[in-house]
Amino acid sequence: MKRQEHNRNQADPLEAHVRDYESIRPLYEEFANRIAELLKHLLESSGIGYQAIEQRAKEIQSFKEKLKRPGKSYRDPLNEITDLCGVRVIVYYTEDARRVADLVRKEFCVDEKLSVDKASALSVQEFGYSSLHLVAGLATERAMLREWRRFKGFRAEVQIRTVLQHSWAAISHALQYKNEAGVPKSLRRRLYRLSGLLELADQEFSSLRMGHESVEKVIEASTDSALRTATIDRVTLDEFLSRSEIVAPIVQMATTAGFTVDKGSDEQSVTNLARACSHARLATIENLEHALREIEPMEGQFFAKAFQNVGTPVWRASASFCVLLAVILAYTDAFSVETLSAYGWDESIAELVIQAAKEAKR
Repeated sequence: MKRQEHNRNQADPLEAHVRDYESIRPLYEEFANRIAELLKHLLESSGIGYQAIEQRAKEIQSFKEKLKRPGKSYRDPLNEITDLCGVRVIVYYTEDARRVADLVRKEFCVDEKLSVDKASALSVQEFGYSSLHLVAGLATERAMLREWRRFKGFRAEVQIRTVLQHSWAAISHALQYKNEAGVPKSLRRRLYRLSGLLELADQEFSSLRMGHESVEKVIEASTDSALRTATIDRVTLDEFLSRSEIVAPIVQMATTAGFTVDKGSDEQSVTNLARACSHARLATIENLEHALREIEPMEGQFFAKAFQNVGTPVWRASASFCVLLAVILAYTDAFSVETLSAYGWDESIAELVIQAAKEAKR
């Protein structure tokens, strides 16, 4: 009987801590959501692209299991445990992971002693994913703001990873490989290779990005004559759309017909324009310009027919989409409903646009 009472008394402190956390967990959930929204705003305003931002507050059962973990002893777990709420930022490039870390250090109060760079923590013989874990609290100025006051003293673990690092973490977690000791010896070499390949892939993606930016600068600095002889791709099309005098009349024709044309170009239609040029066997920007000049007399009728056939009261388009429509007009016989459907078009709209192109050529 005395032993049963002793065990119950030993369990009471743990249950009390669990109840304390259970009562305050909704506030940690709100804190995680607020931090995630703030990070989205900070990344977007800084021009840092990201694949996803995730957030969560630690589950009650997970909190309880952490208190019971062997080798752990908490007097004040609500203040000692640093990952009661967490935010994960997944970026595309390793250099952007560093930029996000710098941003977090600038905007939050980061506890460097409790934060860890997983890459630095791994020895050269170990496999694993390289991500940054920063323990961040509110900076003094933000903590004084009315909407943040109730989170004063709260901390969040901000994990920063690339897409490939996140893939490694997710798959190794699914395999239940937390560390080297848990991996069957016969599989360790394969995991070493995979870990190295992913690290090399991250480096290569960063190198490709720098190469792309270098090509963009060369094209932007090129003369008009050099641009005309350039091979059609996403970069040269972007420059053509911003520079060529032939684009404005096409946009004007579409506007007169009833299209609502937004300034600039959108990524998807530029990509589809590149695909359409390849499909029509247009190799260079000069080939594209020549094709567009050939159909100038038919453009007004075509855009009017396309708008009339589709029958939408508001058809929004970008300059790049208008040029894409013009390429379809120039090479009507080369395009089919199936071709345009592969570009993500609705089949009915694809059919009506092709019909409008055929009618304009009669």
